[in-house]
Amino acid sequence: MTSSTWMMRSHPNLRYPRCMTLLIGRSKSLPSRPARADRYVVIPEPAGTWTVWDELGNEPGMLAGALLSGLAKIRAEAACGILNRIHRMNAA
Repeated sequence: MTSSTWMMRSHPNLRYPRCMTLLIGRSKSLPSRPARADRYVVIPEPAGTWTVWDELGNEPGMLAGALLSGLAKIRAEAACGILNRIHRMNAA
């Protein structure tokens, strides 16, 4: 029995394998979640590094007492995501 046959037998309402359902049911042109204005954004610096900017405070963001400026892009994006999740949790 293949995995797709198993899926169809275990879920009688499912007409396609789970992976096909995800591909068919989702369009790349539509966002996966509603767009919203985040408090923290990642902005480039002239030196080629990145800063996490606090839109509300109009200053660089801080995480665990560290100023989030002069970072590699991947680190800035990770810190920005953490700060935005913290902000959303505190706002709720």
